[in-house]
Amino acid sequence: MRLTISTWNINSVRLRINLVAKFIKAERPDVICLQETKCPDDKFPLKRFARLGYNHVALNGQKGYHGVAVVSRVPFDSLRVRDFCSKSDCRHIAVTFGEKAGLYGTLRGRVGTTTGPAFLYVTGGAAFARIRDTLSAGGGVVDSSTKTATGWTYGGGTEVALDPRWSLKLEYLRIKLSDDHRAAGVDATFEPRFTVVRVGLNYKFGDDFWGKAPVVAKY
Repeated sequence: MRLTISTWNINSVRLRINLVAKFIKAERPDVICLQETKCPDDKFPLKRFARLGYNHVALNGQKGYHGVAVVSRVPFDSLRVRDFCSKSDCRHIAVTFGEKAGLYGTLRGRVGTTTGPAFLYVTGGAAFARIRDTLSAGGGVVDSSTKTATGWTYGGGTEVALDPRWSLKLEYLRIKLSDDHRAAGVDATFEPRFTVVRVGLNYKFGDDFWGKAPVVAKY
């Protein structure tokens, strides 16, 4: 996974939310780490960040001083808050990112050409997958849902005949989905994208798989 990360000692996120919005529109980072938010978790401007495309938020805030937050376009796998020196000062938040593929499928056509024992082709069509959207804050989940997202796919591959029965297949697919979702009263659109590379060994069953083919007599 490749991420663009920005960090900012914001010195009050509510006071400078318009500057944050201007920065986001100009730079479009994947993740923003904020320090000195000086904002309790229940007062954090979640809806404003969601409208800007940051639907995943981890918070550890308090009123008046300290406070940290991570806002992200990418879902978190986990988050953790630590207290240092047995103090309750809100100085730490940690998140873990990851990518997990759910069930997916495609409905595609393919067009290609043969060259010697190889069949080269391009392919494209519709795609669908099970997507889980989560909005988290303050160490807990605010809202989450699982649904089927739809989109499209394209790619290409080759299938090489090894003998009359066996063939080797290599295929590349790029899949892009669109998922309109409503979490914690905020409408958002996600565009999950992932790549699939498949290698397969195919076997072609003949007539003798089901029994002897009928004998046709010629006179």
